[in-house]
Amino acid sequence: MSPPIRQRWWRAVMCAASLAIGGCSQPPATEARNTGKELEALVEQYFDELLPLDPLFATFIGDPRYNDRLANDLSPEHIARRRELEQRFLAQAQAIPVEALGEQERLTHDIFVRERTTALKRLSFPGQLLPIDQLY
Repeated sequence: MSPPIRQRWWRAVMCAASLAIGGCSQPPATEARNTGKELEALVEQYFDELLPLDPLFATFIGDPRYNDRLANDLSPEHIARRRELEQRFLAQAQAIPVEALGEQERLTHDIFVRERTTALKRLSFPGQLLPIDQLY
């Protein structure tokens, strides 16, 4: 082979190899970004669904949408709704592939899962049976 043909052949081989290698790998940044957005949307949805169940907290953080409500958080219906909320969001969070998340998103995921797990453990304790006084 003459030098120009050899150079073209070598370029063609290198181009084909780089396309083959590039085509085999998956873009982790795009996957992490999509999974991160899914996690962000999940956390936002949880927060939006939590506020109607805890209107005093909503008022405390400055959200006036629920100022006309006072939750009876000792009733069996409220406890059941809260348990369902926690279980549903825990299951959704655990379905997100952690390995596809970035470092900060993984931290958010771990904290979110831990908080949902802790809330479910707290709901298993019959706190509604404790006596109520002026300090609650």
